Amino acid sequence: MSLVTAGLVFMRLLLAFGAVEDEAPVCQILGSSEFPLLSKEGEVMIGGAFSIHSKISQPPLSFTEKPTRLTCSSVNLREFRYAQTMIFAIEEINRSDFLLPNISIGYRIYDNCASTLSSMRVVMALMNGDGWTVGKSCSEPEKLLKVVEVIQKSTARVIVAFMAHVEMNNLLEQLTLQNITGRQFIGVEAWITADSLVTPASFNVLGGSLGFAVQKANISGLEEFLIKDFWETDFKCNETNNMADAANCKENHDLIELKDYDGDVAELRMSSNIYKAIYAVANSLHHILKCSHSQGCDKPVKVMAWQVVESLKQVNFTIKNGEQVWFDNTGATVAQYEVVNWQRGTNGSIQFKPVGYYDESLPPGQKFVLKNEDIMWPGGKTEANMSTNSKKLEYLNITNLK
Repeated sequence: MSLVTAGLVFMRLLLAFGAVEDEAPVCQILGSSEFPLLSKEGEVMIGGAFSIHSKISQPPLSFTEKPTRLTCSSVNLREFRYAQTMIFAIEEINRSDFLLPNISIGYRIYDNCASTLSSMRVVMALMNGDGWTVGKSCSEPEKLLKVVEVIQKSTARVIVAFMAHVEMNNLLEQLTLQNITGRQFIGVEAWITADSLVTPASFNVLGGSLGFAVQKANISGLEEFLIKDFWETDFKCNETNNMADAANCKENHDLIELKDYDGDVAELRMSSNIYKAIYAVANSLHHILKCSHSQGCDKPVKVMAWQVVESLKQVNFTIKNGEQVWFDNTGATVAQYEVVNWQRGTNGSIQFKPVGYYDESLPPGQKFVLKNEDIMWPGGKTEANMSTNSKKLEYLNITNLK
């Protein structure tokens, strides 16, 4: 994992740093601005982009007039939890007397709706305020059907799927429709423990899957924030809302429906990386602004984004659950993953059972452990189905559909 990935993008988290300034912008936006889904002002702004919705209605692009506004649907609970975790970490830092004692951190969180076009607008908004742009419509459905065709015709029975969560969901729908089963999937952390992929039908396709997953988040206070505090302080929707807030609540009514849901909280994993990413940036700023508990931070210092990135190379801190965060000379963090296996439990529920681990910090010969006796393979088998006549193991490598 590179430093930029770990510190600024950390599992598709896009962080943009900028101080709030009163100076008039040199450039003027031509067209409507891209507004964040969630925001709060501060002296330092951190921006995040998440696929909080997974489907989007793409407007026709005639290139003769300004495109209509994109409409998003189908909430991606997993990515929404990332956004909530980002807010949780920022508010925790704002309450701290140590990291940035006299600096307030704000946030702007955008929903890119799992769309390339929308992502371009969001990136521009995070960088310099958004102008409207047009682009070529992607042919993802055609690519998806081509991948399904290749899987169906191939003699390979092992499929390594380097795909984003939304893309895997789209592929899974097609594989389920065409009843393509009996393949051994090797997954990545982006989807291997995604609760939203779990259905009785999907287990026929993905049952027995193996993959590397980030260890479960163990951050005190996070669960209560996700299911209670967030709705009371950061996403208020009630009869006292003003017109602007009421309009926002109406537009995002599908998020409000998640208010009392906590079925996914016990399986949160990637959220810990979001949490650490925010703290990494805060520790970087702590160093740049020469912050101290007694004197506070040197506010007159003008901070550039590249300085934050450079300072990230030197951070070394411990989060409250005792986990240490630092980067080596290549800009990587110590790789520590669980190996999980899609299994059906004794009560019939689908579980992500740990069957091994990879820990780069351990001595050679101890870094990777796989408990073969605990693995359930496709079809409910307890032993891998490998042909003794095969001279080599055939596998398909599927990357993202972008």
